[in-house]
Amino acid sequence: MTLYVETVNGDFQPWTGQPVSNGSVSVRHPLNIETAWTAQQLAAWKLYAPVSFPVPAGKQISSRTVARIGGVVKYVDVYEDIPAGGPENYPLSDRQLRLGLIMNGISLEIVDAAIDSIADPIQKAVAKVWWDRSTSIEWNHVMTQTMLQLVGITKEQASLMWMAAKNISA
Repeated sequence: MTLYVETVNGDFQPWTGQPVSNGSVSVRHPLNIETAWTAQQLAAWKLYAPVSFPVPAGKQISSRTVARIGGVVKYVDVYEDIPAGGPENYPLSDRQLRLGLIMNGISLEIVDAAIDSIADPIQKAVAKVWWDRSTSIEWNHVMTQTMLQLVGITKEQASLMWMAAKNISA
């Protein structure tokens, strides 16, 4: 969860641990107060966890700001249509792919075990280099399809995972 601090102008900016004020005193708090304090306690120091809303079907967030609306600090999202096309149109960063796998219940150890299961030493070495050293992963690359198959997910599952992972901050 990202907390936002309300500035003297009434704007909101991400709180990175800088000193905050309750009107009479300024202090520095540890970042873990976001999980230890209630919303009411945080608000006393002008810290807020904005309310967010589900993204409508067929849309994605194109920009996001934070504002107080009706007395509640909320994310104000601007949506755009999700571009047509499948995973072949969206290369993933290595981080997006790895987080996408993890968020779909596929541990990175399963990928390592899949690579270790390759009998041919040259193919195993190629797969290991691809997995450890790729920075941009293309859906249609032969190693991508081989690895997705080796970890035991269907093409449909992989496609859904891929399309969700493309929205992870690269």
